[in-house]
Amino acid sequence: KMGGTEVRLLDANPSYVPANYIGSRALAIMGLMAHLELAVESGMTLTTLQSGVAGFINAEGGSVNIETDQIIICQGRQPNNELAVALKGSGIPVQVIGDARQPRSYANAIHEAAYLVRQLG
Repeated sequence: KMGGTEVRLLDANPSYVPANYIGSRALAIMGLMAHLELAVESGMTLTTLQSGVAGFINAEGGSVNIETDQIIICQGRQPNNELAVALKGSGIPVQVIGDARQPRSYANAIHEAAYLVRQLG
């Protein structure tokens, strides 16, 4: 419990993988979670959301219903390079950078863009 409220962190992935980039706050967050005795429950995929109940499928394939007053959904980020795929073969040069290439920190996208611009000159 935190502040009188029960908090659970549920992740659809098989295991929690913190962000791995310079400037990541993952170690500080993991330290705080350990201090609060808050663990990530892995393998929990949200399937239904109704008034007061969130339904999940767990890693073993079983259904789990959790009664809740509030839920916060953090879907994560997925690369989206549909435009690059659509332009393939068009003769237009395309470079995929940033989250379209792979979700990471904004610093990675800035460095990729700066490198690309230097290559154009």
